[in-house]
Amino acid sequence: MRCAAALLSWLLLTTAAVVASNLPGYYPQNLGRPLVVASDLQTLVNVATLDAKQLERVHALMRSYEDTLQTGAIAVRTAISEAAPEGAAGAANEEAARLIAVDRVRDEIEARRRQGEFKDDPHAIREAWEEALLEAERDLEAAALAGDQLPGWGEAFIQQSALLSRWYDSEDETYEQLQSQLMDVLGEDHVDPFNDWIALVAMNKLIKRGRLSGERLDPRSLIDDCGIDEDEIIQNVLNDWSRRHLDLLRDRRTAMRRAPLLGADAVASGNSVMWRKAAEEVLLSREAVRDHALQGAASIAAVLQNEDRLTFEIAVRRQAFPGIWRGDRAARALAAALSLKSLDPDQIASITHLQQDHQNRRAMLQVQQQEAILREESRLLLEQDIRRTDALFGEMKSAPLSTPLLDASKRDRHALSADTMNRLQSQLTESQWDSIPGTASKPVSDDRDR
Repeated sequence: MRCAAALLSWLLLTTAAVVASNLPGYYPQNLGRPLVVASDLQTLVNVATLDAKQLERVHALMRSYEDTLQTGAIAVRTAISEAAPEGAAGAANEEAARLIAVDRVRDEIEARRRQGEFKDDPHAIREAWEEALLEAERDLEAAALAGDQLPGWGEAFIQQSALLSRWYDSEDETYEQLQSQLMDVLGEDHVDPFNDWIALVAMNKLIKRGRLSGERLDPRSLIDDCGIDEDEIIQNVLNDWSRRHLDLLRDRRTAMRRAPLLGADAVASGNSVMWRKAAEEVLLSREAVRDHALQGAASIAAVLQNEDRLTFEIAVRRQAFPGIWRGDRAARALAAALSLKSLDPDQIASITHLQQDHQNRRAMLQVQQQEAILREESRLLLEQDIRRTDALFGEMKSAPLSTPLLDASKRDRHALSADTMNRLQSQLTESQWDSIPGTASKPVSDDRDR
């Protein structure tokens, strides 16, 4: 197994993994993720009749492929880390410690809230939060800057990008070899069903690797989840959509692989334009995947009837934008209030009316929030990636990207939640109000944006 041996040879490069470098666009956790695993064997059995020996052989090949990628990925991550300049590991450890400190701030503030420290002055929690978090984030930025400004990154990145490029080639060769070996076991009679199967498996793996809202949307799975029968029309829509979507997923994978390679050249040359272009290509490929997923869902919804269409559209929204369509703090408080056995009939009627009014107003804001995410989220993520590497090019960090739509959406949602809570409080006695979870203070963790 020539390709497998090539991947395993990465182990000769080093013996111990250390903290990864700051190579732009490089995400160590993405390396070595197989496009087919042994657990996918069941779906292969569904398209090909295999005897016991064939099943055993196929399973062994797939397990070997998984193990080869895992061991190879560990080795290349280690080699990339060891190529970093002296002091990089210490700087990365310092940055990791500061990240932990930021998380600890959240935990400490929440613990103080639960202990009732802010009960008499609910607004004080925001001041305490902002003061503590600002200090922790200042330390975090200083740690990140110290790591970015270490001398020798340019030369290190060129070496690291060469390691990555070799890894990508070996990874592809190993996958192609696996497909050839599986076909040898199955035989020529199974070429077409095997090709369909390998495409399906690749789609299932690649579709899960997204950052944008809606990028992981999978209309195929929702058809089954909603219990909708696939007639010929739906199957044709799905088949056409799947073929194009797999191409877009592969394009995204290619763009993501190019980013750290171009990023290394950019840092070495001191030209941030190359890196920005690479990051932009990744963004555009992500947007293409997201937009096509939403288009596919709309095409399927267009051929569904009545209740099936409504059920499917709700499922699409919840999978594509889960943070938008969950209940907010006020909705939870209303539900808790209506469960109180001490309510009189007038209270039940007024709170039920308030609940319906809140749902209607919330629904309009959810549409607004979804539109804001589609228009501003991707650029916000891109700007975050670019800002993280500014110091590598000797540049000052640029001002945060303006997100007026997202900001307005957040303000409107918080205002609605506060208004509903105030109206609910006016309908309840003091003891009833105090019995509802979350009313003793106004924790900033509620209604947290996604």
